[in-house]
Amino acid sequence: MNEDLKEFLDENGLTPEQVYKAGLYVALDLCEEEFQISELQKDSCLIRFITNPNEKLQLVAVEKGETIQFIKSLSEKVKLAAVQNNWAAIQFIKNPSEEIQFAAIQKNPSAIEYIKNPSEAVELAAVQQNGYLIKYIKNPRNATRLTAVKQNGYAIQFIKNPSKETQNEAVKQNGLAIAYIANPGKTVQLAAFEQNELAIRYIKSPSKTLVLKAVQKNASLIGYIKRPTKDAIEYWWKQC
Repeated sequence: MNEDLKEFLDENGLTPEQVYKAGLYVALDLCEEEFQISELQKDSCLIRFITNPNEKLQLVAVEKGETIQFIKSLSEKVKLAAVQNNWAAIQFIKNPSEEIQFAAIQKNPSAIEYIKNPSEAVELAAVQQNGYLIKYIKNPRNATRLTAVKQNGYAIQFIKNPSKETQNEAVKQNGLAIAYIANPGKTVQLAAFEQNELAIRYIKSPSKTLVLKAVQKNASLIGYIKRPTKDAIEYWWKQC
């Protein structure tokens, strides 16, 4: 409480509401709760002028989630209300509980960007909706990686050293995702081609088996193969 302000009010027979309305916003800290609530409903950012606001005042303020940054001591109830009103409010919450993390993700999976140590369940909830969001997760778990590429094969571009299983799931979802896989094995090459025959254009060193299979399926694909095998060339020539 501002003792100097209180003394000024007493000496001049003024109320906190009077000086607040005159433009001295710090006086809001001394105003009656009902008045504080009415002002917060007009401008939630005014919470910063209230020292140690109670939970009731906090809940009014966080109806616009970003206001949470002006509140020091937050109850779980206030945190939850904040992210339910504005998912981006989670960026102002230190070490949010799994419940709070989930609430933010349910509002918008992009909230994962602001969660430093998400639980596996939260990681999965985010990438199930948008595989690309794995780029915001440091050291994603294996299940998260698989889920991300199953949702969007291109998500593999954000995964360091993807396992063969992850590579395979990525190209099964989108064959063209092979463009982001360094030195894919024969199995991955074949899976990519079967999903989308144009995947052949992104495979630097396709296996001999795949080269022939590609030309047999579509002779014009030979144009995308840098080193076609003799068998593939002969087959293509016969189709001309």
